[in-house]
Amino acid sequence: MALILPVYSIPYTGKVSQPSNAPGAFVVTWTFTAAAAESDTVQGIYAPDYSEKTVDVEISGTTPSVSIQGGNDLLLTTPKTLSDAVGDPLTFTSNGLKFIQQNSAYIKPSVPTGTGVTCVIRLLMTTVARRQ
Repeated sequence: MALILPVYSIPYTGKVSQPSNAPGAFVVTWTFTAAAAESDTVQGIYAPDYSEKTVDVEISGTTPSVSIQGGNDLLLTTPKTLSDAVGDPLTFTSNGLKFIQQNSAYIKPSVPTGTGVTCVIRLLMTTVARRQ
């Protein structure tokens, strides 16, 4: 049984020599390989103070679905599938980029392991609200 951990990074401008001009923003990445087993556990993140979240999913091969889940219980024992800006569930069967409507305390991806799926999930989070 393996633990699939999130990796934190600061966004950049596209040039390694230039620092990010997005203070209060960073990206969390989960990587699933074809070797992921059914017994593997995905570690979620605690981020209630990052109210603006966008998820980017890249899927290689075939998979039933990848969903983004969240909740406000400490252990995410009963995670719920979050929704996008129009209320549709955040469930992906192919590559996609969507805004996350809810600001749950905890968030994590749900990927069917043991199916040979390979995917990368990147979550952009920021403390700065978007301008309307």
